[in-house]
Amino acid sequence: MPRYLFQIIEKCFQDARNIVVDPDVDFLLEESDWNDYGFITMYGVHVTAKRSRNKKNTYLGSIRIMKIDQQIGERNLLREEFQKNHLQFRKLPNIFVSLSMDVDFYENLQTLLRTPGERLDFSWSLNMILGDDSHEYNDVYQLLCFNKSLLRDSTINDFALQQGRKIMLNQEILFDLRSEAFKIIFPLSNDYVEFDFNAVKETPDSNTIPNGIIALIGKNGSGKSTTLYEIAKILYASPDTRRLIGNKVGRLETNAIGISKLIMFSYSAFDNFILPGSTKQECQMLLDGLLNHTGRFVFCGIRDVYYDMNELYETNRRMKDEEFINLTSESRIKCVRLKEPSKLGEEFVYAMSNFEESDKRLWINFMISVRDNQPEFWQAVEQISPPILYKKEDLEERYLTIFNGLSTG
Repeated sequence: MPRYLFQIIEKCFQDARNIVVDPDVDFLLEESDWNDYGFITMYGVHVTAKRSRNKKNTYLGSIRIMKIDQQIGERNLLREEFQKNHLQFRKLPNIFVSLSMDVDFYENLQTLLRTPGERLDFSWSLNMILGDDSHEYNDVYQLLCFNKSLLRDSTINDFALQQGRKIMLNQEILFDLRSEAFKIIFPLSNDYVEFDFNAVKETPDSNTIPNGIIALIGKNGSGKSTTLYEIAKILYASPDTRRLIGNKVGRLETNAIGISKLIMFSYSAFDNFILPGSTKQECQMLLDGLLNHTGRFVFCGIRDVYYDMNELYETNRRMKDEEFINLTSESRIKCVRLKEPSKLGEEFVYAMSNFEESDKRLWINFMISVRDNQPEFWQAVEQISPPILYKKEDLEERYLTIFNGLSTG
């Protein structure tokens, strides 16, 4: 028997915390009125309190589900199919297929379904298409609903789907930035800016810098940081969101590129700061990730970005979707809220205390290399290397002492 029990629920604006469901239900599929050229296939996926980390019904992301003969204007076809089963099912009939272009959805699933077998069972239950070799793909690739709604201005080779395939099928798939460039055009520009990571052709060893780095050079106030933040905002967004923010933030070519992890460093209180995330769903995911040290966005710095994001979301969550996107597309963080020194210390202790065994080995090898080859850098980092070898009960106190003794310079 299939492992998971799904239940269909009415639209709840991605907040199912107060919806009571049978204790056996694992996942909820929230109906949506999202319209793709007349086709309505979008569902929100929630994990129930039975399986969630915080013991509450929690939103994971979006997925599109179509019936093979679905016509323009038809909606709630899953409700019709499972009305007699109390809107519950364990396996979609073969007349339905699904596809998700939501990277956060896949990343969140990975934190819940820890083994490849669990993720494979989930994808099997929903007849998920994860590439052109999925057998469901052959049934629908020529259909209008599939191309207009499930793919929606994307392709079967889109980065989001490739990332989903990597997670759900436990396959390693990489976008090779050394062989493929990408271009971005910003709203006030008439020309694309090309980012070619293979621009330096004469570098003897292509695995070392400067071959893998692009530098933005300009005067103070010329827009270097703003450009980087806007690029990050576009690359972080799903294909659906990119279409909505294209005229406000910028448009990307190729659309088959994205990022599985966005790490921002900002130790200045005066940065012209722009947060990733454009839709309510993306902001909600960012908040959950920042709170639980999960998700695709990692921030290292002195600003309290959780407070900024939470204030933005809670103040404007009742806005219409389009108004909210307009706000986040144009909004820069104007008021500066900095973390307390104790909070910075807690973050340092958390990061240094949560090394996996494989990470420990990498760290030790890195430290040995620094000690042997970069003596000046070694003087700066020597004091934080030994404690990682100590027993876990000693780590927190040792690292907090080290952090409190670091220079702000």
